[in-house]
Order: sequence, then C-alpha cells, then structure tokens
Amino acid sequence: MKSSLYKLLVIFTAFMSGNALANDWQALLVSDFQDNSSQLSVSEAINDKLIDAFTSQQIALVSPSALSLNCELSNCGEESLMSLSSRMLKTHPNINLLVLYKLRQERTGMNDQLVMRLKAVDPVSGVVIFSAGISEEFEKEVSSSAIRDLSEELASTLGDRFAATIARSAKRYTYTVSMKEFTPEESRVLSSLLLPSAANISTTLLTEETHNHFLRLLLPTKDISFRVTSPLTPAKFRQQAAGLSQRLGLEANIRFIQQDRLFKLTRTQPAYFWQNLGLWLVFIAIIYLVLLLLLRFWIENNLRRYARENECGRWLTLLDTIQKVPFPFLVSKSWKNKISHFEKRVEQSRMWFDNATNLLQNNEVESANVFVKRALEQNASNISARALENAISEQQSKHQEIKDERELWKELVSSAVSFAKQNNTFLALEKAYTALDLCKSHEKYNRPVIDLQIDSIKKLIERISANKSALCEGLVISAKNQQLIINTSSQMHIGRPNKNSALNQDLHLQLPQSNLSRLGQSAAVTRQDAGHFSLVDIGASNGVWLQYKNIETERDYVLKEMNQIHLLPPDDLGTIALQIAYVRRDSCLALCLSQNSMLPRGSNMGAVGFLNPSIYEHTLWYLSREVFILVKREHDCMWYSESQWAQYHDEAISRDEKSLLLPVASLQIDGGVYLDRMGDTTQESFVIKVNGAELKGKVPIMDNVTIQVDDYVATLTLHPVSQSQSSGIGVASQSDKEQFKK
Repeated sequence: MKSSLYKLLVIFTAFMSGNALANDWQALLVSDFQDNSSQLSVSEAINDKLIDAFTSQQIALVSPSALSLNCELSNCGEESLMSLSSRMLKTHPNINLLVLYKLRQERTGMNDQLVMRLKAVDPVSGVVIFSAGISEEFEKEVSSSAIRDLSEELASTLGDRFAATIARSAKRYTYTVSMKEFTPEESRVLSSLLLPSAANISTTLLTEETHNHFLRLLLPTKDISFRVTSPLTPAKFRQQAAGLSQRLGLEANIRFIQQDRLFKLTRTQPAYFWQNLGLWLVFIAIIYLVLLLLLRFWIENNLRRYARENECGRWLTLLDTIQKVPFPFLVSKSWKNKISHFEKRVEQSRMWFDNATNLLQNNEVESANVFVKRALEQNASNISARALENAISEQQSKHQEIKDERELWKELVSSAVSFAKQNNTFLALEKAYTALDLCKSHEKYNRPVIDLQIDSIKKLIERISANKSALCEGLVISAKNQQLIINTSSQMHIGRPNKNSALNQDLHLQLPQSNLSRLGQSAAVTRQDAGHFSLVDIGASNGVWLQYKNIETERDYVLKEMNQIHLLPPDDLGTIALQIAYVRRDSCLALCLSQNSMLPRGSNMGAVGFLNPSIYEHTLWYLSREVFILVKREHDCMWYSESQWAQYHDEAISRDEKSLLLPVASLQIDGGVYLDRMGDTTQESFVIKVNGAELKGKVPIMDNVTIQVDDYVATLTLHPVSQSQSSGIGVASQSDKEQFKK
C-alpha cells in the first residue's frame, strides 16, 4: 500500500509541476440575462461563436441542458448566482468555471453602440476571476441584419481574446487548507499529493496536532493546516482534492468557507472506526470481568459476616438472590452446602418468636423477653423478633420510669410532711406542688389512681396552708427600683410622726417636716361607701389645700387622678405637694410626692421644707385591698395593683409591647396574705423563690419574706392587725400534727 501511494505521489507531482494547467478548465457558458429593455437577445449564432472560441483554446464546455437548466431565464431559473453554482457543483462537480455573457445596445450622442461583456466566476467562492468587454458604434439607420452581423463579429473577437486570456492565465490564489481527523499516514500522503513542491505552488505549514482516540493513549490522528499559494482556482482546487480522495479510497467531505478562504477536509467516517470499536469492546469486557470478581468478593464477605452475626434470614435471602443470576461461579460450593443448616435455624427462630408472642399476650413480659432473645440468637435478622424485643424493652423502660416516679412522688410527699412538721411552710409547699405537677403529668395513664393521688396532694396542701396566712393591716414592698406602702384599712392619715398615736404609722404617709400637724390630727384619705375616695381635714393647724384651694374642716372632698394636696399654703417656699398618681373608684388609690417637692440630688438636704429624693423618689402610698401583680419586664420587675395592671396592659397592647411584659406572680392581701404564681410553671424559663424555696403554687404569707425572680429581689414586710389576733398564726394545731403523722 505504501509503495503504490509513493508512486502515485511522484506521478501527481510531475503532473502538477507541468504547463498543462489550462487543459483542466471545464466551463459552463450561460447568458447573463436580466429583465432590462436595453439588453438584446442573444442568437444561437453568437452562442456558437463563443463556444468555438473556448473550444479552440482547449477549454471544455458543458451544455446547460446536461444540467437540466433553462438558461432563457435570469440565473437559469435559480434565485441567485450562488444558488446556480451550488446546483451546478452538486450535479456536475467537475465544472470549475462559470462564464457569463451579455449583449447590450446603448445610446451615445448621435449614434448607438453595441456592448458585449464576458466574465468568468469561480463556482466555489463566487469570485469573478476574469472579465472583459468590447463595444462598437453604428448609425441609427442600420438594419437589424447589420446589427446581427456586428454582434456575431463582436462575439467572435471578444470570445477569442477572453478564452486566450483564461488559457494563458498565470493568476495565483491563496487558501488555507485544513485536514482534520486523518491518520498520520493519510495526512502525510494527502498533504504531499495535494500540495506538491512545484515551482508554481508554495505551501506553509501553520499547525500540526496529534490526538489519541482510545482513552487518549492509542490510535492517533492528525490535524494539519497549510497556507497554499497556487494558480488553481478554488473550483479547480476542490475538484483536484475530490479526485485525489477517490483515488486513495478515502471518503472525505470538502467544504470551502469563502469569508475565511478556507478549504476544510474531514473524513466522512471517523478514522480507526473498527479498531476503536474493537478496543472499546475489549476494555468493556475487562471492566465487566473485574466487576464480577468484585461482586464475588462482596458476596463472600457478606455471607461470612451474616454467618458470624447469626443473621440466618439475610444469609438465605442473599444466597437465594445470587442463585437467580446466571453466573454460578459467584458463590462457592461450600456455601451452598450450608443452606439446610441455616434454614433449620430460621425455622427454630420462628418457633421461639411464636412462643414469645403467646407469653406477651398473657402479660408475662419477662418470660417473653427470654424467648425473644433465644429467637434472635438463632436468627439475628428476624425483623419481627427484633421489633418485639424493642417493644418489650420500651415497655420495661416505661414501667421502670413509672416505678421511679412513684418513688419520687413518695419522697416528695414525705419531704413535704417533714418540712411542715418543722414549720418550714415554703419548702413544704414547694415539695407538695412538685408532687402535684408530677401527678398531673400522668393524668392520661391509670386515671383512677392518679385522681386519688391528686386529691390527697391537694388535701395535704390545704393542711399545710391552714392557719398560716396573717391577717394584716397592710404591708410594705421594698425593691431596688420601687417601694410600695399598702394600707388595707379604710383610711390613710397624712402628717408628721406622732409617738402618742395608736395608728400603725408605717402604713400611713409620714412627712418629716416639723411645721406640719401630727398623724391623726392633720388630713386623711378615706374610702367612702358611695364608691369613691375623699380627702378630709381633721384639724390641721395650718390647713389643707386641694387643687390649690383651702378646704373646710370635717368635710369630704372627692379625689380624682392628678389632684394635688398641700398641707401648707401652696405659695410658701418648701411646701410639700402630694399628687394622686392613680385612683379606681373605691378599690384602689395611689399617692406620690409631686416632683416640685423634692430637691435635686446633691442639694442641701438640711432645709426643713424639702425632702430627700433618694428616699421618696420611687415611693407610692396605696389605700387598696386589690390583688397586686408582679410583672416581669425586659430588664427588671414592677408591682402593679390589679386594676392598674389591666390599664397598663391595654396600653402596652396598643403600643405593640405586649411581648415585653409578663405577669409572674400575684399577691392577695384581703382576708389573709397569699402569694401565687401566674402562668405555667413548666413552660417558663425563670424561677420565683420565696425565702429560698421555689414558688410553684399558692402559698400563705405570715411573716416578712424575700421574693426573688432571677436578679430581681423584693422584701415583703407585713404589719399584722394586732398582737392578740396574730399570736396563734403560724403554729400548727394538735389535730393538724396528727393528720401529718397519718
């Protein structure tokens, strides 16, 4: 094969370097007809003259009828000259020249003239290679026969000259030739034959790349591109390349890209097609064999693991699945011989499982657990047995949890009774309420027993709380940011301290000014049965002013919110002003000192007429029997009366600040003092403590206590009604002690 290719290379090189290039022209001669009144129709005689001129120069002509073209129409019936060239190359690829001619009659002054033009177009690129024209004047009175003779003469003259020009043409053309996906041998032979080293042909190698097709390792192909300068027109070069490919037995596509002046030669069928297919089949077979070996190793490994872990069911399932595959070598014979052994173990595991199920139905949990374990020993992959084992384990765990909670409940109740005997009421109630929460968390289980336990705990809480709440005349709440003096009686006196008075002066509004009347002899705020609070002058030596008006003695004046009270003339320097901070019918009234009654911090505190702001700045005096509520705010806590909190809560909702306020505890002071927690104790993240014991429910307050909510600390100071009435408070009766013992 190589020797024949080299012989062909030598012959073709000698042929291309000769002078017979003109003999390769094959042309199609057509009229360049246009719809124009100045264009004359061409007779057959003129066409024959042109044919004779081209034939005399050994330029082969192809008849339009051979291509089934109707050249009496413009562009032989095609849309454009390029579409005509494309059709021509498809039906007759050997044509490498398209010759167009036309005859026109034009007026020039007094005479007319005949103009004939010829042009040769390359059918591949559409470029006009040669063009020529001739003209001859004649008088207007010349006959039509004379014009015909003159036309034939022009055609003969121009045709001979034009054909001779084509025959001896030495014009050169420059292309880029790209050959892709050819084998190295084919690329070498094609480039040598197509681009010979001749005097009239010059080539320049632009690029040369080698690609391996099979996994980029084997079967190389080359991509080569040249720059060629040749006397061959694009059509002749294409024709030459197509003929050369046929002689070499290569099926190649040859395409000319006009804008790039590029000839692109590619194989119709990829190089090494069959070799590549064979190598890939071998490669796939090797991969398949490796996968089978890996599958055998995986099967052997899993069978050994299932046998080692007593998973007989999985062992049989895997072996049964593999035996259905038509590859008997995947499982060794030794494993197949063990099938009966594993089937026997699986059957025995089912028997143990059935026994365990029957025992569990009879509530024999421990025995059922033993049989389930035996079933799993025989077949660890028994899913039903494993599920039953988990269910039994959960049930045992649940029973143990209930048992532990029962012990905890007993311990809590015992601790509550023990603390109650020690008169540690708060710790006793903490334990009792914890036991109550524990019972309520199991209300949906064993309801009769839980209800009985809840009732017994509630009775215990009642006994611990019995006779423990103090009957008080009022109390004082002291915190870092707030001080509340709460008077639960029907009257609050205002004045300077009176040592001889029977009043509990800590619950009344004491002012340290020496020029004021004493408590009980000055002024008083009274709760009226008519449903309001009133101010009365009960004998103040300096008089009493309400809203800057001096009021009469022993006469009631209704108080309203923001009213101001003066115990000295309002115009005097240093007069103390009291202000009604809040009033709610006859249920709650709050008094505070007006801001203009206090000196700024750091001022002279020795002045008789002024008060120390550090003492009275956050102080409120309440005449109220309402419940007081402790509200947790974003950074601290504040106390409010019940009606005051309702008003403040509504205002917070309107300002969209509800989420920043949380009521945490309530203080009942009417008919005994009780402190209770608000909200769900199990859901909140904070802890409320009373004297160190956690507040979980309602507890009685009988003495001074400390309340703590996170960093907030408040002290409650109780003021009992009288010593005689409170002497028995906080001491458990003999009958209560007997009940605690039971």
